[in-house]
Amino acid sequence: VVAVDYRLAPEHTHPAALDDAEAAFDAMSAEYETVIVGGDSAGGQLAAALCLRLRDRAAARSRDTAPAMAQPAAQLLIYPALGATPKGGSYASNAHAPGLTTADVSYYWTHYAGHSAWATSDDETLTPLRAENLRDLPPAIIISAGLDPLRDDATLFATRLTEAGVAVAWRNDPQLVHGHLRARHMSNTAMECFLWICRALADVVNQPMLLRIDEIDELDDDDIAEI
Repeated sequence: VVAVDYRLAPEHTHPAALDDAEAAFDAMSAEYETVIVGGDSAGGQLAAALCLRLRDRAAARSRDTAPAMAQPAAQLLIYPALGATPKGGSYASNAHAPGLTTADVSYYWTHYAGHSAWATSDDETLTPLRAENLRDLPPAIIISAGLDPLRDDATLFATRLTEAGVAVAWRNDPQLVHGHLRARHMSNTAMECFLWICRALADVVNQPMLLRIDEIDELDDDDIAEI
């Protein structure tokens, strides 16, 4: 597992973080055959945007008859911020949710983009949800939380990817909040979500299951601590 120390806003606005993520992917794919990109919240935005950039980069390269370029084996998007207009839906019903509010979302987007016009931007690497073409992207593992203003970002993206022919595994936990994986050792539901992610990642790279579904009920505290 590689955690990318990408440049941060507001000192470094978009696309600085994405450029760093791309450089990290290129370095990893030069060494490893299978690379999965992923992140939570803003990191989910980076992972989704990176997949779009890499797909388009590869398409441009193929037109030049250059050797094919590596692509992610999958994208893991955990309660991602993908650029839905912060009005209505989960942005209204969860406007004051614990952990993240709708006002927080707008504040963070403005600093990340470097301007307040992000809400109408058509830059797909800034707001992946507004990309016109979502075809030919890596399989997606998407997590959303019911009590999160970003819930609809994940739901809409999962729907659009499916419509574009991309394989999607999507999970929504109605009673969880944004950032809930940090509480996986305190919340059984958060732990169940974490284990589901582990299984989905194992499936997508076609490896032996990390943890079989029929074994979940047999886990004891030592097993969970080990995970």
